[in-house]
Amino acid sequence: MILDNAVLKVDLHVHSSHSDAPYSWFLRSAGAAECYTPIDQAYALARRRGMDLVTLADHDTIDGALELCARHDDTFVSVEVSARFPDDGCIVHMIALDVTEAQHDEMQRLRRNIYELTSYVEHAAIATFWCHPLSQVNGRLTRAHLEQCFLMFRALEVRNGTRDAAHELHLRDVSSRITPSLLEAWAQRHRAAPFINRDGRYALVGGSDDHGSLAIARAFTTFRGPRTGAGVAAAIRSGATEPGGESGTGTVLAHNCYGVLAGFLHASGQGDLAGPARDDGSPGEVSPSLLRSLIEVRAQPDKAKLAVERLGAIGHTDDHQALMRGVAERMLVDQWRTALHGVIDPATRGRVAEAADGVPGVLRTLALELPYLLAHRYVARDRRGAGRFAAELGARQLGRKRPRVAVFTDTIDDVNGVALGLRRVVAEARRNDLELHVVGCGPVPSLQVDGDGVVRLPSIYDHRLAEYPEMAWSVPHLPPLMRFLDEQQINLVQCSTPGPVGLAALAAARLAGIPVIGQYHTDVPEYALRLTGDPAVAALVREVVGWFYRAMDHVLVPSAWVGDLVQGLGVAADRLMRVPRGVDRALFKPERRRPDAFAAWGVTGPVILYVGRLSREKGLDHLLEAFRAVAPSAPCARLVLVGDGPLRAELERTAPPGCVFTGTVTGEALATLYASAHVFVFPSETETFGNAVVEAQASGVPVIVAATGATAEHVVDGVTGFAIDPRDTATMRRALLRLLEEPELHARMARAAATQSARHDLGEAVRGTFRCYARLLDEAAPRPRSVQRHERVA
Repeated sequence: MILDNAVLKVDLHVHSSHSDAPYSWFLRSAGAAECYTPIDQAYALARRRGMDLVTLADHDTIDGALELCARHDDTFVSVEVSARFPDDGCIVHMIALDVTEAQHDEMQRLRRNIYELTSYVEHAAIATFWCHPLSQVNGRLTRAHLEQCFLMFRALEVRNGTRDAAHELHLRDVSSRITPSLLEAWAQRHRAAPFINRDGRYALVGGSDDHGSLAIARAFTTFRGPRTGAGVAAAIRSGATEPGGESGTGTVLAHNCYGVLAGFLHASGQGDLAGPARDDGSPGEVSPSLLRSLIEVRAQPDKAKLAVERLGAIGHTDDHQALMRGVAERMLVDQWRTALHGVIDPATRGRVAEAADGVPGVLRTLALELPYLLAHRYVARDRRGAGRFAAELGARQLGRKRPRVAVFTDTIDDVNGVALGLRRVVAEARRNDLELHVVGCGPVPSLQVDGDGVVRLPSIYDHRLAEYPEMAWSVPHLPPLMRFLDEQQINLVQCSTPGPVGLAALAAARLAGIPVIGQYHTDVPEYALRLTGDPAVAALVREVVGWFYRAMDHVLVPSAWVGDLVQGLGVAADRLMRVPRGVDRALFKPERRRPDAFAAWGVTGPVILYVGRLSREKGLDHLLEAFRAVAPSAPCARLVLVGDGPLRAELERTAPPGCVFTGTVTGEALATLYASAHVFVFPSETETFGNAVVEAQASGVPVIVAATGATAEHVVDGVTGFAIDPRDTATMRRALLRLLEEPELHARMARAAATQSARHDLGEAVRGTFRCYARLLDEAAPRPRSVQRHERVA
């Protein structure tokens, strides 16, 4: 028994199979409805999930609600009315509660003129509320329409089970700022709109807006009063309601879409909509055939069984939605891997017909995951749209917070300057309380975050380059990527590499409407030429890389030399932004010098140090030749090469006596080697920044670098080291011998190098980069639009 003063719950925004006239062009083209939930199923789910009253709010029809009321006493008739502004056709949705058939007929007659419609419901004392106020219905909503609706409605749906929680925050803020004087000003501006709400007080309600049965009762309205439709209506008219439950997420919306798709398949004879009936005769658990196929997989049979059994009771909860999503994503990853191997493997072997036979499998898998992609796209864009509308109405700009940046890279697990540098940047950003995520990809079963905060997306295809087997690239699964952007509310995407991860990030950012920038870390076309020796391959790579960076809103470059390179790829100069780069000067410092640092490798004399990848593009053959020339004059000197790579075995075979290969060294051990070296040599001409050079200088070591390329920008020639032509063996020999044989010169350059490195402090570089991000976001932020002349109502 429910007492008169008990808090009652009702989901005021539930659809049934009678919502059969969709706005979506895709649904209309397929001959599909926008909801397939049977009436009794909707009732059973709402009651099982704790609702005290049940109503249906189908689009512009009460047929389903009338059937519901004929079968159950604890129900009432509602309808979602598509109301149109007569001057420009903009549609907004309102739900009318506890209506009669005659009232419904009159509302349908008037709904093409919202001014007449709202005047009628006010005169007839029909309780109504404005649905999802800050969302577009047919793409025509503007600030002018919003102002008029705030004049015409007394109740707002602030919590919607398919809209992001930001909607409620914005709506509560906007409504709290509306005063009678502001309403009076709006009424003067929009004279055709009925001035109904004169005091600026609004009843706040919630509803699931469910179309697929899974989210029924996710959001609802609470009130006190009679357990009848009239009781709900009276509570709304008196402003005595509160929203309950949860707002929506991209996952919830996606599962709504799957529910509609499952209903369509059932209606067209391609699947079952619900499980078997219960022993008491009530409808079976909602288990649309498509979702059942997503959760009943071999990976987690026990959890899948539990999911199906408990779906009716908890299917609307975040935990259950996450369970279904997790299993679905793993299944989709497996399908993608099978489908792509069925196309790519035979294609690389020249079996074109076999590869073509695999294309339908790729298309089927893509179609199967479209609800996830489109749902997260919609939620992200809708959230930003709500923020823009709220800002136009004078609310706090909740969306204009500090940058939340996701940096995507194809080389997160490689031991190279880009990967190591990004990890250090993440750590430094955390120390500065800045929100930065580094995202990579690999053969993981689902999205994972490691102890360093690095995000890994599951891959759907992995490959290693024959010329460089240490370097692997992976194609990421797009739905987890889209979900990550949505759930973390990323407002700036940075693509650091033009590989599959960078391309996927670019596509996801464009889908979600997020500004996307590139950072040019590696001269990929030059690397392609040096690794393959084929100019045709290098030319093709250059075209692809040029297209990639031209597709960015802006491109960040770490040096003037890189800026010239990027402009050579066709990127306009006004889209380039120079950003600071830095090294951890608390880690790399002269104080780490130790006389016995290289003793583990049997080295006791002065050390000529190289740190980096052992690969062909680094110009290490020139370094070995120069050391061979130096050895007779400096027999105690040793060349120590720290790092690994595809050229190591060849270098070890051809290296002259006195060369030592340590393999990979990182962290404090590496910092000690830097500080304990006598001179640092970096002959690469393809660097876009050259972290190793700055790390060496910060460690108080003179450096010798190539005069061409970005590394020369860090060296004051003749002061902190030498910038030379690394191909000129005689010149490199003279530079090395001067630093080995002239103690005063060496000491002077070592001090100058340490001083020079101060301009590359990592903390200041990260803070400077975030200042650049903030400027870019400010440029990209939508400006509040003023009321246009054609929006004014005479």
